[in-house]
Amino acid sequence: MNLGLRLSNWDYRSAASYFVSFNTKKRRPYFGAIHDGKVVLSSVGCIADVLWRVQKHLRDDIVLGTYIVMPDHFHGILRIEHDELLKDSREENLGTNRFQNPGKRSLSSIIGTYKAAVSRESHRLGFEMAWQIGFHSNIIPDAASEVRIRNYIINNPNKV
Repeated sequence: MNLGLRLSNWDYRSAASYFVSFNTKKRRPYFGAIHDGKVVLSSVGCIADVLWRVQKHLRDDIVLGTYIVMPDHFHGILRIEHDELLKDSREENLGTNRFQNPGKRSLSSIIGTYKAAVSRESHRLGFEMAWQIGFHSNIIPDAASEVRIRNYIINNPNKV
């Protein structure tokens, strides 16, 4: 489920750079703590970090940019590189409104798959972990915006 504000005229399978953020349930610090302006990851935080890095090996259509696993949330830049709008049987059933059912290669699918993997691996190893439903995203319109967002991500531990 995707609860962030979405553009009604944008297909979230389209090639673009996105700034994504998502939180742990009730903002619990499952991922670690901040010490001296630096994030010290817990075991669950290490799982979240490693599984984010693995995404680029699981999907040939994404490039991972700057990101940070914070104690109770995640910020990252992700680029979808393909620009083919795939059709599937569900989309055909919806007619021409492809925005209602974004499909497997959408931003929602990428984030949902990642969050599920972190939960599954954490629970398999006996750790408590839960996500807040949904995520927030912004389309990054240009290089200057990406630099600003990258700096925000890098400096995020200093703002806590």
